[in-house]
Amino acid sequence: MNIKRDLRKGKGVKKEKRKRARRASLLDKKSVYEHLEELRARVIRVFVIFSAFFLFSLFFIVQKLFDIFSHALQALNIRLVSIGPIDYFMALLNMSTFIAFLLTFPVLILEAYMFLYPALKPNEKRLVIFAFIASFLLFFFGVAFGYFAIVRISMQFFSRIAAASGIENIWSTSLFTSFVLWSCILAGLSFQMPVLGALLSKAGLLSSNKMKEGRRYFILFIFILAAIITPPDPLTQILLALPMILLYEVTLFFIKVFGQ
Repeated sequence: MNIKRDLRKGKGVKKEKRKRARRASLLDKKSVYEHLEELRARVIRVFVIFSAFFLFSLFFIVQKLFDIFSHALQALNIRLVSIGPIDYFMALLNMSTFIAFLLTFPVLILEAYMFLYPALKPNEKRLVIFAFIASFLLFFFGVAFGYFAIVRISMQFFSRIAAASGIENIWSTSLFTSFVLWSCILAGLSFQMPVLGALLSKAGLLSSNKMKEGRRYFILFIFILAAIITPPDPLTQILLALPMILLYEVTLFFIKVFGQ
């Protein structure tokens, strides 16, 4: 009788464990659904804010920017023209999209952090906050560098080549804006190098020793590139090369402090 009673108790315990496992599984599934709903709500919120900034840029900002571009291009004897029915319209859309992205970027960073916040440990929260703030600031510094250094120097370079060959500088509006936007975006992404370097170091794929070994080759490459795309003016070459060298040193600092 005792054996039968023990067997019944054993079966009861197993049934109870199975019920608990099923309840835990349902709770896990509910948690996943809740996370997906939260993610969907945050994505919708970012999209609505982006759309509002896009419309605001399209009707109130872009035309003023084109006035600034036209004034800067006139000094280089460059004229913008519309070479097709939608050429100018596409330029407006591209500029509005880019400006809306810049204005929405802080909101995107904040929403991403708030979504990840509950799953982070205290030390991870501090690290993620720093990474987001650093990424945000570096991206905007990169965009500014892309416009005030890369775009302006490149415009002088390309217009000078055409003028030296006797070709009039008449540029497509949409192609010009695409060039400006991609230059700014790529510069902003290149300024993410410190954060990316720290993450790669955390993953064991990059070390400060490798960065130190490659420093002289990087500096040589930057100065050669600056000499090619800038006028024969040492000051302009230095102004273009120094920010990139400083970015390399900041990456090395990030690796030493946060990566290893």
